[in-house]
Amino acid sequence: MSVFTKEFKTTIQGADGRYLNADELVSLEAYLSSFALRMQTHQLLQEQESLIVERVMARYLRQDPKLDARFGAGAGEKCIQDMTEVLRYSAVALLRNDEEYLRENLLFWLQTIMRALEKQDTCNLAYGLLQEVITETLPADSARLANQYISIAHEMLGSPS
Repeated sequence: MSVFTKEFKTTIQGADGRYLNADELVSLEAYLSSFALRMQTHQLLQEQESLIVERVMARYLRQDPKLDARFGAGAGEKCIQDMTEVLRYSAVALLRNDEEYLRENLLFWLQTIMRALEKQDTCNLAYGLLQEVITETLPADSARLANQYISIAHEMLGSPS
């Protein structure tokens, strides 16, 4: 797996036989200067994944205790699986500094399913709560970075078609 963005790879590959220009160097410097925070946030999400998801589901079920009744047995477990996948793909996307990675590798597919099953309201609540829990659980800089990606999932999965 490559952790570099498409832009980063294109810039480096395009510099074959020449020096990077000033704009390319600024872009590269911005990516590298934020890498420590990206690594820290990825690690925190990995370490706190279960706690974050458990807190979100507890809050969700307080607001919508009939999740399984509305969507069938196992709906809560499926919600946990989906949210865990969103967290994991978001963690990789933020490490790469690549929102398109998240959209292309998970969210377009998951959005199609959520719309087909008419679960946008459920996703809207769940991913809004996920952002709240991340804000409360992670240090401020890491929470802002993680929520930049979770907000994309929230918008794509929680919005009506």
